[in-house]
Amino acid sequence: MSCPQCHYEGYRVGEPCPRCTYTQAPRSRPLTHQKKALTPLQPDVRLVGSGRYRVIDQIDKQQWTNGSTEVWLLAQDTLQTNKHVTICEASFPAGNNVPQAYVQAAMKSIVALSAHPRIPALHDMFLENNHTYFVFEQPAGTLLSQSLRLTTGGVLPELTVLDGCLAILDVLELLARQQPPLAHGRIKPNTINLFSDAKGSGWQLLRFSPLLFSFLQQQPQPGFIQTDLVMLLVTAYIALTGKQPDKNILQPIRKLNPAISEQTEAVIMRGLHDPRSYTTPADLAQQLRLCARALRSVSIPPIAPGPIPTPISVPPVTPQGDATQDLFAKYLQNIAPLEEKEEKDEKSILPEPESLPPIPNRNHYLFAALWGGCLFLSILVMVFFL
Repeated sequence: MSCPQCHYEGYRVGEPCPRCTYTQAPRSRPLTHQKKALTPLQPDVRLVGSGRYRVIDQIDKQQWTNGSTEVWLLAQDTLQTNKHVTICEASFPAGNNVPQAYVQAAMKSIVALSAHPRIPALHDMFLENNHTYFVFEQPAGTLLSQSLRLTTGGVLPELTVLDGCLAILDVLELLARQQPPLAHGRIKPNTINLFSDAKGSGWQLLRFSPLLFSFLQQQPQPGFIQTDLVMLLVTAYIALTGKQPDKNILQPIRKLNPAISEQTEAVIMRGLHDPRSYTTPADLAQQLRLCARALRSVSIPPIAPGPIPTPISVPPVTPQGDATQDLFAKYLQNIAPLEEKEEKDEKSILPEPESLPPIPNRNHYLFAALWGGCLFLSILVMVFFL
C-alpha cells in the first residue's frame, strides 16, 4: 500500500510513513447491536382500597333483580403479610341510589353477626370509584362444591350432612331473630365452607350479602327465611345423592343412594315438595336433630349381655345412736394406746409425789411483807443517792 501523502510504497495503515511520517488512523468497524431478551410484561394487577388489597381472582357474582350487582373477589391484604381476604364489590344501577343509612345499617348488622364463631368477620369497608367494598376474613377450609368433586361418588356420609345442616340452621336462626329478620339468600355448595380446626369441624356459611341485608332493612320480607330453608334442603339433597334435583321429576333420595335412612329422606323430600312445610329454622332443625339422634343410636353396637351375677344377701344394719358419735368414739379408741404409752414414759422419768420432801409450815404473809419492805428500801436508796 502506498502512502496517501508521499506515495511511498510499503506504507502500513496505522503506522507513521518512513518518508513523511504521515499516519492514517484505522477505520472504525461498525458496532454489532445485540438484541436483548425482552422481559415478559406483568399481567395487570388490580389494587383496591388505595392500593392495600391486591385482587387475585373473581370467585362469584350475583345479579339482583333490582339491578344491583355483587362481585366477590379473592384478594391479598398487603398490610397483613399478604393474608387472603374476601371482598364483596357492591354496585348499584344508575339512578338507583340506596340511602347511605341503609348501607350503614347493613354494615352494623354484619358486624353484630360477626360475633358468632362460625360467621366470617367484617374487617374493612370503603367507597371507591362509585363502588362499595366490604372486606371479610377468608377462613381456612374447603368449599362443599370442591369436597363433593373429590369424594368417591360425589356424596358425603349421612351423619356429616345432618350435622352440617344443623350448623347452618343455627346461623339461620340467628338471622331470623334480627329486627327486621335477615336472610342469606344464596345457600348452595359454593357458599358453604368445610372447616377443621382446634375448635372442631363442620360447615360454615360464607358470603353474606350486604345488598340483601340493606334491602331487607328497607322492606322486610319474612318469606326469604323459607327460601333459605329450601335452598339448604337442596344442598343436602346434592350432598347425599351427588345429583342436582330435577325441577320436573324429583327423584327420591334412596333411589339414588340406598344407604340413606328413610327418616332423613322423608324430612328432606317433604320440604322440597312443599316449601311451606318448615316455617322457621327451628322447625327444620328439630326434625333433622331427630334423624341424627336415630342414626347415632343405630351406629353404636349394643353391648352383648353377660352372665347375671348371683346377688349377695346383706343383713340390714340397725342404726344405734348418732353416726357422728360412733365415728368420734372410734377415733378415741385409735388414739387411746398412744396416750397410755406417753403416760408410762413420764412415770419412768419424773419422781413419785410421795418421794418428795415435806413442805415446812411458815407464815407466808409475814414472809411476803418482809420481801416487799426490802424491795421498797432498795428503791429509796437508789433514788436519793443517784
